[in-house]
Amino acid sequence: MDPAHEGLRSELRRLHDTRFRRGEMIVEKLQALGHDISFERVRRIAGDDLIARPHIAQAMVETGIVATERDAFDSYISDDGPAYVPKHALAPVNALALIRDAGGACVLAHPGMWRGADSVPDALIEEMAAGGMAGIEVDHPDQDEDQRARYRVLAERLGLVATGASDCHGARYDFRLGSETTPSVLVDELRRRASP
Repeated sequence: MDPAHEGLRSELRRLHDTRFRRGEMIVEKLQALGHDISFERVRRIAGDDLIARPHIAQAMVETGIVATERDAFDSYISDDGPAYVPKHALAPVNALALIRDAGGACVLAHPGMWRGADSVPDALIEEMAAGGMAGIEVDHPDQDEDQRARYRVLAERLGLVATGASDCHGARYDFRLGSETTPSVLVDELRRRASP
């Protein structure tokens, strides 16, 4: 995959900018609700990472607004919370095209966790497979054995590579880097399926 692909770089810049602005807007809503929280603190917590709700939740804990990060989501920043701001997301078929244009292989991450629903609808997975998706993440710490079995069958039916990943985003999570993996033979298959 070409990380210098201009279309990819342009979309990543746009996503970065909209996520940054979304973080500002969530903090502004929290301030309007009477909470003493600064966007500067959120930025320091995020460091070089893309600003996301877990960074805001951590700032809320540090400033005493809530006791736990889970409380921050439950009371304020979940999808139906009073400080929620929708995030810009690229349509799946557009993301597929962009990644393939840049020479990559597309894998659907953690399909068992989707927009507060139980899972990504099979019809969407089928549409993405028809659009050139190469794989689906079957083995993920947040997907139970029934989900894993379901996605393994779906991957086989649609000709997708069944991958695994820990999805580790740092020390605040119970699962660790490498707790779920993809065998090297399947990584080679993903490379083979990457667009030239």
